[in-house]
Amino acid sequence: MTITAKVLLPLPFNEPFDYAIPEDKDYKINDIVKVPFGKNTYYGVIWDIGESDKVEKKYKLKNIISSAHEDGFECDKISDELKKFIDKQSGYYLSELGKVLSLTYSQKFFKRTKDRKKKEVIQTSKTVRIATLNDEQGAAFNKISAAIDRNEFSVLLLDGITGSGKTEVYFEAARKIIASGKQVLIMLPEILLTSQMIRRFEASFHEKPVIWHSGITELKKKKYFHDIAVGKAKVVIGARSALHLPYKALGLVVCDEEHDQSYKQEEQIIYNARDMAILRSSIEKSICVLISATPSAETYNNAITGKYEHIKLSSRYSKIELPKVEVVDMRVEKLDSKHFISSRLKEEIENNLKNKLQTLLFLNRRGYAPLLLCGKCGYRFESPDTSAWMVIHRKPSGEYYLECHHSGYRMDLPKSCPACNEENTFRSCGPGVQRLTDEIKELYPNAHVAELSSDSISSTVKAEEFIRKVENNEIDIIIGTQIIAKGHHFPGLKTVGIIDADLGLDFTDLRAPEKVFQILHQVSGRAGRENIRGNVLMQTYMPDNKVIQALAKNDRDAFLNFELAERKDAKLPPFSRLASIIISSELDSVAEKHAKFICSELPQIKEVSIYGPAKAVFHRLRGSYRYRILLKTDKSYNIQKYIASSLNNSTIPNNVKVKIDIDPYNFS
Repeated sequence: MTITAKVLLPLPFNEPFDYAIPEDKDYKINDIVKVPFGKNTYYGVIWDIGESDKVEKKYKLKNIISSAHEDGFECDKISDELKKFIDKQSGYYLSELGKVLSLTYSQKFFKRTKDRKKKEVIQTSKTVRIATLNDEQGAAFNKISAAIDRNEFSVLLLDGITGSGKTEVYFEAARKIIASGKQVLIMLPEILLTSQMIRRFEASFHEKPVIWHSGITELKKKKYFHDIAVGKAKVVIGARSALHLPYKALGLVVCDEEHDQSYKQEEQIIYNARDMAILRSSIEKSICVLISATPSAETYNNAITGKYEHIKLSSRYSKIELPKVEVVDMRVEKLDSKHFISSRLKEEIENNLKNKLQTLLFLNRRGYAPLLLCGKCGYRFESPDTSAWMVIHRKPSGEYYLECHHSGYRMDLPKSCPACNEENTFRSCGPGVQRLTDEIKELYPNAHVAELSSDSISSTVKAEEFIRKVENNEIDIIIGTQIIAKGHHFPGLKTVGIIDADLGLDFTDLRAPEKVFQILHQVSGRAGRENIRGNVLMQTYMPDNKVIQALAKNDRDAFLNFELAERKDAKLPPFSRLASIIISSELDSVAEKHAKFICSELPQIKEVSIYGPAKAVFHRLRGSYRYRILLKTDKSYNIQKYIASSLNNSTIPNNVKVKIDIDPYNFS
């Protein structure tokens, strides 16, 4: 008999591969080992060990080459908990097991490099408290502390209004976990603008945390990966990818801004990092704390029904009142098509400039204008590989170009209309942040104006410089997209002006009202956080809309309760489960044919409602034509088993791709 190991490789396969264990080796389950695969070698994980009686003449197994331990790497195995987490995530999202493993490590983390003396990532001999918790914060911390003392898995929602000091509360929880010898993960939805968080952490703990996101170099990631695995790194602050690291003893997972859509990964391996944070905490028997001023409907429902412990912070730490919200009815404004600032907002900006206070103008639309058309024939520029309109952008040099925000395709602006060949007939429709910046600079030429979007801030260094200027009052008027809404503290910010509060309300998406409410509530909360009460002006053409009214009355709970009641009546999440099957091909007829075929293979049973197949909202995306099938079931029904058994019997040709999205957020 040959002792064999089933080695799972971080490649898109759903099963481990058999390898022979050399007679002089004693490899164990969970060991990370190097194996030959094709013409290359890979580090994989021993998923299981058994015996093989295969005749060698017919089928000779390849030997494991070495282990990560033998090769001198500190992380030489994964824990039982991480293995279980990978297995459960794969099963829940119907993703290949090897793909999910690839979220844990890169092959480069096991590449030999010259040893260099480096400071340990984080020391934890002492932490220094610099913030004093008020009574409400102290009571919130005591509840989290009690959960930690129970030494068992639990989920808590720290539900605090903007500026209530939620961060200080979970810092205290992190301090307690570190003192017990365990590790802390703090997940953030937008890693580009976390400089304030890092500074606050370093000031409070007098140490540097590990920062983990896609912008970190591979060399740093390798160092951090092994430090985390052996317990040297006690605190990790990172994006959703930090969730899959090989923690030695994970005691606390904090999911800040838990409602944020960025936690849902839509490409490659589809998963929701917030939900997987809860899963990992349950496997690690640790505490998961969800943080938000505007909880998602799912989280809020779990809190009010007692599934999660609900902890509230109802007052601002600074004792300053919440900003006053004013609705500006744009139907009565007399603005031409090239201007977008109401007279009421102009008045507020001018007062702030006189009093050396800051104004933030929020428009959740990148670029110069969302649409370019020919004023003579009406031609609109559509992306050649995606059924979406091209957005007009302006380069720093002043030249214009067109970009598709869904595929990334770019093209220079032509001199004449492709349809009628006329020149100088192009008309830009509506504002983007670049166009809004032009208007502000025209109105206030002496003001210091700065624009913040993913186009203008492309690195953490630039982001930190921008934040520093705002904090130092070097910027009078900030113009930004949704990046600016997430958790920033600007002491001198008096007024938030929301340019198009209706943007997003017309989307064919069950979560559209919730998403708009969350982003507008969050950006409103940037106003008046210190010394002076702020105000918010919402420019809208729909002043009677339920979202606008809830924001104007600052009645979040009424909005969420109304949303939940509507969804319950319609049997929509969180009172049911949804799953999408997306079929795509470079040929429309092929995609449609196989979408119909897959739909016909789905069993017609009472537990599952089947909708479609239908053309996706973006029917053509990155050169492929797409069709969607939507499934709706009761929450208790195993929709994964239903889909897997149906698709396993279907033969899908190579020119067709099938993607499964469990609990979809995006319906485009």
